[in-house]
Amino acid sequence: MDCRQIVVDYIEGRITTKEFLDAANADERVYQWLQSVVPAGKIGYYDTSVDENGKATQEVGPYDVRRVIAGFWKCPWDKLGNELNTHYEITRIFQEAFPQEHITPDQSIEEKFDFLLDACPSYIGGEEVAESGILERLYERIPKGLGKSAQKKWFREEVKKLFLIEDKHYPCWLQEPEWPMSDGKPMKYISSKKRWGGEGREYLFEDTHTHRTRTVVQYF
Repeated sequence: MDCRQIVVDYIEGRITTKEFLDAANADERVYQWLQSVVPAGKIGYYDTSVDENGKATQEVGPYDVRRVIAGFWKCPWDKLGNELNTHYEITRIFQEAFPQEHITPDQSIEEKFDFLLDACPSYIGGEEVAESGILERLYERIPKGLGKSAQKKWFREEVKKLFLIEDKHYPCWLQEPEWPMSDGKPMKYISSKKRWGGEGREYLFEDTHTHRTRTVVQYF
């Protein structure tokens, strides 16, 4: 196995993140090769635990490629963000090890991440949406030949057809969006109301096919 070539193929976009990780997890030599080119004395930072307030306890120690990459995937639902971090880290390791070697890092993951961050309405998102991959699939359907502005306009119009809202009122989340899904499709947002003396809010959603409802609760 040519471990170096696998790494270069991943950096330059000839294989996907999944294909790269599958190869690395199937053959220890891929991680061993990467570890062998890590600059001497490089330090790694590892989150070991998170307290009830969300504050992470961090361990500092010798840089371990496998451990760093595994840390990116502690939140498996954030697939695109994890892919971006993984690709960036592998690229950085290679470039630090071989600064004189010319490679052309693939930009497609970062371009997709930046596009979705900019084009998707801020009230749409959450773990279930990310896990479903619905936004990434819509991104792949953008008609070829459109300019950047036209791409974003098309995307926003299509998103609104998928993430339905009642009476043009979208959810004003107290925290990050938590849009629920049902059978792989976004539920329709109906309404929200304050609870617990204004310290919390309930968001009501409905499955437009079964009419089953679901309530999402958030607190300040």
